[in-house]
Amino acid sequence: LCVALVVGNARALARAGENAQALWPQVAACAQERAGDALNLAQIATRYDALSGAEVQALRDAAQALQEAQGAQATAAASDALQTLVSDASVRLMAAGLSEADERALSSVMDDFTESGNMLRQRARQYNGAAQQALDVYARLPARLVLPAPQAYPGL
Repeated sequence: LCVALVVGNARALARAGENAQALWPQVAACAQERAGDALNLAQIATRYDALSGAEVQALRDAAQALQEAQGAQATAAASDALQTLVSDASVRLMAAGLSEADERALSSVMDDFTESGNMLRQRARQYNGAAQQALDVYARLPARLVLPAPQAYPGL
C-alpha cells in the first residue's frame, strides 16, 4: 500500500511538472548564451593587463560552471556568480585603455550579456509559473516526505 501511494504520488507530480520540464530547455539555452558571452569577454581580457591570468581563468571557470549547471537552483547560482565577475571585469577593462576595435567588441559583448541575462530571467519566470503548478501538487501529496521537491528558479 505504501509503495503504491508513493508511485501514484510520483506520477501525479510528474504530470504536474510536465509544463515546467517542457520550458526548461529554453532557460538552459539562455544560460548557454550567457556563458558564451562571458567567454567572449574573457577573450578580450587576455589582450590586456587589466585582469590577471587567474582572474581571466576564474571568469572562464564561472562560464563553464553555468554551461554545466543542472537544474534551476544550480543555474541561478552560477548565473549570479558569473554576473559579478563579468561586471567587475568589464569595468576594469573599460578603464584599461582598450583599442577602438576592442572597445566596440567589449560594448557589443556587454550588450549581448545583458540581453541574454534579461532573456534568462524572462524564460525563468515562465518556467516558474509552470513549476508552481508542480509545487502546489507537491504540497498536497502525502508522500512528499519521500519524494524530491520540484525546483523553481530562485531570486525572481
